[in-house]
Amino acid sequence: MIKKVILNCSIGILSLIASWSLYSFVYGEIFRKYVMPSFLSNISMTIFVAFSIYFISISVIEKRIEKIYIDILVVMWLCLIIELSIFRENIIRSGFNFNPLTIFNGFIRNFNHAAFIFIGNWGVYFPIGVYTKYKFKMSSGKLVGIFTIYIVLIEICQIAFSRGIFDIDDVIINILGFFIGVKFLSIINRFRLKHLQAIQMLI
Repeated sequence: MIKKVILNCSIGILSLIASWSLYSFVYGEIFRKYVMPSFLSNISMTIFVAFSIYFISISVIEKRIEKIYIDILVVMWLCLIIELSIFRENIIRSGFNFNPLTIFNGFIRNFNHAAFIFIGNWGVYFPIGVYTKYKFKMSSGKLVGIFTIYIVLIEICQIAFSRGIFDIDDVIINILGFFIGVKFLSIINRFRLKHLQAIQMLI
């Protein structure tokens, strides 16, 4: 028991060191440039990456995946997204954009920046879509409907706290990422079911 506690503490400390190193020397500059995080967001990101490294390390050592770690990881990720959406630094602006075609103007003006924002807005909610489809036994339509309400509330909060505009592009891309995540797991589940049925027929 004592050895396990020492091992877990050692992995936790090493995970924090690795996370700090990655932030300082690998992705920190890009993160600050495009996301404009607050001091708290920087700390939250470091802790999230540290826990991810810890989770992977423990899973490899014990040769099994604890579902509680996945739950914690997803909650941390969602909290980080909300924090970055509403409590970013140096953004004192608000307004509305209901033109869904403005994303194309962004690609014309600065392709690299627009591509990063597009992939980021799409990618951050893809794993949330996968997780919610796995965790909750609801239809894809209901999950997307609930998520749509959530993302609209996030955009409204950005206006309320003067941390951005209500951007229909963000809403569409976020919903797209979530929807693809939901459908991705649905396809995987159907594939697994067909595979199991094929094996049963052979038996």
